[in-house]
Amino acid sequence: MIFRTNDRAIAWVTHHNMTGTTYQQHFDKYRDRGFALDHVDSYGVGNEVRYAAIWTKSSDAFIAYHGKTPADHQAEFNSLTSKGWTPKVISVASVQGKRFYTALYTKQAIGNFEARSFLTPLEYQTKFDQNTANGRYLHYLNSYVHDGKPRFAAIWAEKPKVSGFKARHGLTSNQFQSNWEDALNAGFSTRAITGYEDAGNVRFAAYWTK
Repeated sequence: MIFRTNDRAIAWVTHHNMTGTTYQQHFDKYRDRGFALDHVDSYGVGNEVRYAAIWTKSSDAFIAYHGKTPADHQAEFNSLTSKGWTPKVISVASVQGKRFYTALYTKQAIGNFEARSFLTPLEYQTKFDQNTANGRYLHYLNSYVHDGKPRFAAIWAEKPKVSGFKARHGLTSNQFQSNWEDALNAGFSTRAITGYEDAGNVRFAAYWTK
């Protein structure tokens, strides 16, 4: 979890452990009340996909979907991005060997971007290095376990520009704590934290920006 001071006193609401049906009900209810979906995460609980989400009072345009197959997600992604929508969240839940996609798109200007959702740790590092060399930085990061192996979903983008950047993955709990404290002491803000299982061990990935 990441908590931030609500300096502008924006109205917000959050729910977790929602089934697909409950999530859709809340989604419709808050949209009708003038709230925009700000973040959503999907994860497996037993044989079900569950959802956690945050809504904020906003008139910003957004499009979201959940429970999509990889093929349906790719079709939606291609269609929406061709119309100027940019991905903010691409969350994947693996249940009974199948992947289910949840995504959120906005009209935020993030410049040139690259999104991937089925990266091994090695592939993630390779993409990370390539995007850094091309002037893109992490815009979103999440992890999940599929068929017993860790996978990463990530979005790299040109904007917003950052003056400092730090990212780590494959961290133990103690290593994460040490990196987190070092980053905060150096003036970085925590942008994402994700935990996952790798060979029976709990590992963490995160990134920080200035």
